Amino acid sequence: MTGIPSMLCLWLYGFFWLCFFPLRTAFILGTFLSLTLGAASLFLKSRNLYLACSVIFSGISWFFPSFAAWAPLILYGTFRRRFFLPAIMACLTLALHPELRQPEILFFLLFGAGLASLLAFLDRNLETVTGKYQNLRDDLQERNLLLKEKNKTLLEKQDYEIYTATLQERNRIAREIHDNVGHMLTRAILLTGAVRAVSRDPAIQNSLENLEATLSQAMGNIRQSVHDLHDEAVSLEEALRELVRDFTFCPVSLEYDVGPELPRDVKYGLISIVKEALVNVSRHSNATKVHIILQEHPGFWQLILEDDGTVPGEISSSGIGLAGMKERIHALHGRIEFSKTPGFRIFAAIPKGSDFSSATSKKEEI
Repeated sequence: MTGIPSMLCLWLYGFFWLCFFPLRTAFILGTFLSLTLGAASLFLKSRNLYLACSVIFSGISWFFPSFAAWAPLILYGTFRRRFFLPAIMACLTLALHPELRQPEILFFLLFGAGLASLLAFLDRNLETVTGKYQNLRDDLQERNLLLKEKNKTLLEKQDYEIYTATLQERNRIAREIHDNVGHMLTRAILLTGAVRAVSRDPAIQNSLENLEATLSQAMGNIRQSVHDLHDEAVSLEEALRELVRDFTFCPVSLEYDVGPELPRDVKYGLISIVKEALVNVSRHSNATKVHIILQEHPGFWQLILEDDGTVPGEISSSGIGLAGMKERIHALHGRIEFSKTPGFRIFAAIPKGSDFSSATSKKEEI
């Protein structure tokens, strides 16, 4: 609090009163009373209540002149609260007291009143400047947080755009290889077969067989490369949003919070589970809404799919659809649970860092 040093200074200033009068009981009582009133000025919210306390203290000072030693301390509080007229009237009243008309005492009181007004003015300005500084600091911190949030959003958007551009480029390369190189190799294989059919020379037959085998192997490698490029170019988010758009049985909401780097088998496994779950909703449920949550955590990926439909009887995972979901998740070394909430709820978790090379996830057309 800015007023404590100033009030302490004025309180100590009151002890100069002992230079004019001997130590009396009233002086000691005024010491504690002024200290209490000064401390109250820091905590009292009501301006009128503090003014009433100050007036009472001034009235006591008329009957006990020793209380006037603490008049500067009380005036400091009244000046701080902008009670200028009551403060001036209190000074004039004390100056008219018969025992306080001595020049040195009047000088003591007037100098103390001037010091109190100066300290009150300085402390009030200091509070104003401090308040402006704190507001400015808070505004700067808020703007810094907003800028950090915007930068984070821009970086995420930039990463997503780069990822999308990468997927588009992979699709383009796959189409180019399939349409150009693949067709040329197919044509070369057919021509080689035709030449083998019309040729009777055994030496040429062996060469043509080797050439046809080489072209067939090259064709197989290109098909595998095109297939891999297509698999890598599939966006999990776009695939799920397309499933949601095409689902017309009831409204579906999707919360997606997964990074772009996702293993291919995990990607196709999640797409297949969501597709199968939506098919089950349309065939076996009377749900009016479906909620899908897909989140990425530090150690695993999490899928939650739930609807508000009724599920008669106990849940059995022996059905073809649910059994297929369990098979896909277990192939990815994860776990899956089915429950009634009272609708139907699917919870699946796939750990990160597992070897998905042996996963037997089935890739379906999206």
